[in-house]
Amino acid sequence: MIELERLRAFVTVARTQNVTRAAELLHVSQSPLSRQILALEDTLGVALFTRERKRLRLTRAGRAFLADAEGLLRAADSVEQRARAWAKGEAGHVTIGYVAGAIYAGVLVTALERLRRRAPRATLELRPMRSHEQVRALASGEIDVGYAYAPGDDGKLLVAEPFVLAVPRGEKARSARLLLAKLPLITLPEAFSPKGHAELLAACGRIGAQPEVRIEASDPAVVLTLVGAGLGVALVQSGLMRHAPRTIRFVRLPAAFALDVRIYRLVRATASPVVAALGG
Repeated sequence: MIELERLRAFVTVARTQNVTRAAELLHVSQSPLSRQILALEDTLGVALFTRERKRLRLTRAGRAFLADAEGLLRAADSVEQRARAWAKGEAGHVTIGYVAGAIYAGVLVTALERLRRRAPRATLELRPMRSHEQVRALASGEIDVGYAYAPGDDGKLLVAEPFVLAVPRGEKARSARLLLAKLPLITLPEAFSPKGHAELLAACGRIGAQPEVRIEASDPAVVLTLVGAGLGVALVQSGLMRHAPRTIRFVRLPAAFALDVRIYRLVRATASPVVAALGG
């Protein structure tokens, strides 16, 4: 196998066509450099240069080998640069699991913007996943980072957003309690999180409301669309207010409701250095 040092020596001599000048550029003596070129020709079994007095000229084989040698050196430099960038956390690949609430709260977008600034050469994959799926995927190494509703073993709380009541704009009632009693409640499927569903209804009970759940929809954006169409009301995280259609208005909930949407950041124990560029 040809050493990279010998390839660099050949390329420098080929470009200068002069051993003396090449030796100066490489900061070596002429004799060792000449021996390297002769050894390279011996290894390849072909003359790379014709020697006319003190001037060297590439043979046809030498010109062909020069193109390949330069390509190999560029590839080697690129590998080295990528390795250094990976070690510094400036490059690498990140797989991220997330819940919809991380989008609406703005924490995921903020993290990705930070990643782009700190590690512009990083690549990433985003996977919508429920919280318990993220915990399993982190343990198995399928994802590097998770943005979930549940803290897992050592999740970091990023944000706690209060719930608000989304109601059709044409609905005149102002009290959240009256609105929850008057109109059907549209929620995410109970099967998604039986515990979360029970906590939501319990919070309604604390403000004296016992809503009737008639529609379940798995996408928060769809929930808002249904509310805007006048089909009911919905309890949503306040971050969704930025994404709501004009057919909806929002009503604050009494302090006794005492429930919020929490987003946690979970990180795989053996995550690559580039994960730190996400911050949070």
